[in-house]
Amino acid sequence: MGRAFHSGLGSSRWRDHHAWDLSGITPTRRVPPLGQHDYRYCPVSPCPEVIYLFKDDQARTDFIHRKYRKDLSAEDQGVDPLHRLASHMLTFGRPPRPSEKPDLLASLLATYGSMHRAIIAAKHLLTPAAMAQARRRRKSDLVVALALDTFYGRASFGELPPAMRADVKAFYGTYSNACSTAGKLLVAAGQPDLVKRAMISSRTGKLSPTALYIHKSALDELVALLRIYEACARIVAGTPDGANLMKLHHDQPAVSYLTCPDFDKDPHPYLAASLFVHIGQQKTSWTQYPPSPHRPLLHRKEEFVAQGHPQRARWARLTTREVKAGLYDDPVAIGTEQGWRHVLDSKGLVLSGHRLISKQA
Repeated sequence: MGRAFHSGLGSSRWRDHHAWDLSGITPTRRVPPLGQHDYRYCPVSPCPEVIYLFKDDQARTDFIHRKYRKDLSAEDQGVDPLHRLASHMLTFGRPPRPSEKPDLLASLLATYGSMHRAIIAAKHLLTPAAMAQARRRRKSDLVVALALDTFYGRASFGELPPAMRADVKAFYGTYSNACSTAGKLLVAAGQPDLVKRAMISSRTGKLSPTALYIHKSALDELVALLRIYEACARIVAGTPDGANLMKLHHDQPAVSYLTCPDFDKDPHPYLAASLFVHIGQQKTSWTQYPPSPHRPLLHRKEEFVAQGHPQRARWARLTTREVKAGLYDDPVAIGTEQGWRHVLDSKGLVLSGHRLISKQA
């Protein structure tokens, strides 16, 4: 059905039979210096067979900080100072520090007399639930970035980007506390029971008996433990171009990166390729699925995305109609393109986009 390609990226040890040993993970093979530049060995693997080298720890930390945290470029688009403050708080989960927004803070002080009054006024524009979610998301972003930096030699506090330093002070008080939290989560990512429990309790993603499937757009919705677990696989192999689904295994320390073209447009996307990354053994297995009647298909695709995905409700309505039509009565039969077409034909139905219609219509 698919063609598999295997490549070994190293090896690691097992501490015992109950924990996955992630301590031996290395980002990639060492490469020689480039030309006459004094590049330090600070690599990051963005995709298989490709690495980025950075001139120093701060450049690498800046990259990881941007890569594993959401784009915040639009947070300062409010019209007036109060709305700009509210926007910053909703994005960062905290008020700005004076060094971050000196002009904004000067405007707020001139209007409200103190930052305390300005913050109280800004909170009236936000719901407590939204602020709590913003804090959780930002704290998660922070510890994920710090946990990943462990593999490269953690940067000093002064080498962190200014916004990251502000996050550390706001959420953990000290850099030591933040690093301790990140370190504990990294250790937890090597505990099978904790990983499986986190997947079972996850509100985002599609749980199977062996794994949690999630669309790349929802990756940031996972708890920090699972984000770190997935990121360990990225450190080993990077992410293939076109991969848009992640399969986080809980029966072994591994992540599979699945490529499903036209996921948004196709009501039942097909699987084109899969990169399996065994984190503990640092080995990969690449499988391609060329066009054939037996190529795997996805169903119930709304379960792969976050609750807030703009198309989730539309996709869920299609699934409901398909279930009522009896198309899912035999899950094994509909796992491939040929099987799915056969079931549709047997029911006298056809798909037009995300609409299920009768052939007689």
